[in-house]
Amino acid sequence: MVRGAAVRRERGREVGGGLWLARNGPSADGPNRLVAGGAYPLRVTYGQGNQAEPGGQDGTTQAEPGGQDGTTQAEPGGQDGQARPGRTTRWRDRPSIRTLAQEARRVWVDSDRRDNEASRLPDGEEVHLGGLVLVEVFPPSTTSALYRALEDLAATPDEKEKWTTRLGEGRSAAGTYGWQDLGVIRRSDRPGLFDVHIDRELPHGIDEVRPRLYFPTPSLTLTVATFTLTDQAGDLSELLRSDYQGEIHIDILALGRFGSARSHIPWSRPARHDESGTLGTATDQRRLACEARIKAHEAACWTWMASKFPGRLSTWKLADRPAVRLLLTKNAVPFEDSAKWLVPAGMAFGPDVWRPAGLAFGPDIWLPPDPHGWSLQLANWPRDRRFTATAARSLETAEARQQGGADPLRYLPYQFAGSHSPLVARWAMTCLVSVYADKLAQLRDDAGRRRPGSRPVRQGRDLDDYLIRDGLDASTVVSDLGAFTKDLADFRTGVPEYTGYLVPAAAQARNPPRELVPWLRELLRDQVERLARDTAATTSNVRASAELRQAVANTKLQRVMICLTIAATAIAVIGVVVAIISLVVALHALRH
Repeated sequence: MVRGAAVRRERGREVGGGLWLARNGPSADGPNRLVAGGAYPLRVTYGQGNQAEPGGQDGTTQAEPGGQDGTTQAEPGGQDGQARPGRTTRWRDRPSIRTLAQEARRVWVDSDRRDNEASRLPDGEEVHLGGLVLVEVFPPSTTSALYRALEDLAATPDEKEKWTTRLGEGRSAAGTYGWQDLGVIRRSDRPGLFDVHIDRELPHGIDEVRPRLYFPTPSLTLTVATFTLTDQAGDLSELLRSDYQGEIHIDILALGRFGSARSHIPWSRPARHDESGTLGTATDQRRLACEARIKAHEAACWTWMASKFPGRLSTWKLADRPAVRLLLTKNAVPFEDSAKWLVPAGMAFGPDVWRPAGLAFGPDIWLPPDPHGWSLQLANWPRDRRFTATAARSLETAEARQQGGADPLRYLPYQFAGSHSPLVARWAMTCLVSVYADKLAQLRDDAGRRRPGSRPVRQGRDLDDYLIRDGLDASTVVSDLGAFTKDLADFRTGVPEYTGYLVPAAAQARNPPRELVPWLRELLRDQVERLARDTAATTSNVRASAELRQAVANTKLQRVMICLTIAATAIAVIGVVVAIISLVVALHALRH
């Protein structure tokens, strides 16, 4: 937020008058241009008698980062590099509210052109959404739905019997960790090496789906489905080459008496005013366009998953469902090159970037890493993408060229499904436990909230629904996951290894990079232990609260019954007295 930049009087003349921003110094169009460096709120004060509000310890005005190096500098705003003259106090010479808003918007017009050129996809480069990997979970409460889903798939009776038998073995008490492929599901028949099942209800733009069942514990089954997009549906190059216009919203607030009312009058001419608003750059609009295209494919694939494999996640919101995006570039190296066009594509260098380090098939059996393999980014921001990971790689790799002319856009998602599904399944377990913890925290928060017109019966039903579904599932799953994460060697068997990429090479000796699989194991163990403690504490507190409420309700009922008994006795006594009086009156009337 930019603050300060007020006009003040000094020795009878006006100085100051405004604050202009420039990225890495004055822009090419002159020192009085406001260069957009990112989406952030802007606030500037103009007028007389207002001192500039210090933004730093040395009294200088500061602004939020907006440039490539994270710095934003204050520059003079005059045409000749001098301070811009302040607003005069004469009413007829003051600009109106409408003029002030137009001037503020005009400053940002040229920034769109520069931003579009900097973040546009270069010629000869391509970006594709090769596929999507979605994970559905089946805890004990949804096991019957998984059996029905396998029976409803378009497969032969022998295949269905094999799948259901393998599912029963994996969920039995003596079952061990394993997986089961469910073949390939396509919209139309095409020759292939695997069992192909035809499904005309696949979403538009999806070439094929490869579902696979995982049985990490007897109480939990995961369905990892890899959706391969067609070349046309997954091509993001057109979006990254189009021009976009930034969104600018400017609010002019007149200062002084009745300032709020005068701010809504276009012809008002305030002596002092504030300019505030929000800025969305052209890069932000390009990123939002790519995000909207990808989210549309994700929503369509999740709809298909909910109809074919209705697990527990199908009833949760999309932000709580784990998904992995498979992005492919033609030449650039994702998460490593410093090109600005990688930012809207979601492949810019950032935190939680992991590089391939090999594949473990046992305690002493390793495959060497692929230097051109998949790079991973497990981001937890923004909130609606905390369970969305990104896997990216370049198409120009030796592995893609060795396939004898195979289409890399179709082969690489298939290769990811075969080698990285175990890693995705383990990452999805951490997402599942996180959602269970969130729901338990929401239950605790709602328990102490007193809402007007609340219905205890409905609250009791909601609590019973949680205890019989998510509560029971969480307690069972947590117990089994604790045993699953006990041995690191078993946890990482058959899982591709990754190491952190943020540690500089010179500092790796004293600060070695993290390993992804051990980090996931420790994270899952911590989540399981914390959720087990919270579940036990919440259950005991809920039980104690229920018993106390029952005792209080019984006491209230006893008091009400006593009051009703006293009232009934009083009414009976009054009735007897009235009857006696009536009888006496009647006898007296007969005597006379």
